[in-house]
Amino acid sequence: MKTNGSKAKGKHETEDGGTHAVVRGLERLESQAGLAISMARDAKARLDERVRRHPYGMLAAALGVGYVLGGGLSSPLTSRAIRFGLRLGWRVALIPMLETELLGIAAEA
Repeated sequence: MKTNGSKAKGKHETEDGGTHAVVRGLERLESQAGLAISMARDAKARLDERVRRHPYGMLAAALGVGYVLGGGLSSPLTSRAIRFGLRLGWRVALIPMLETELLGIAAEA
């Protein structure tokens, strides 16, 4: 800070007392805000189109997101559903595959 009577310059002031750096920063911020708004509008338009084409799928996705955000992953219902899904997957996918492999091995012997 100068003590010879001249006015102290702030952090963003230039030699001539202007605030060019602040103005440039605000212009940059305004540009970035415009870009963010444009991106948000594009995302909303894409989401609206997807909802229009697949309303039930988007409803299911919204329910799933709400369930997860609401803490549903740690509930007993979720653990039962996961166990059921794994058992069903075991029966539907893995057992027939093992059966075919075992029949192939038995036919070779």
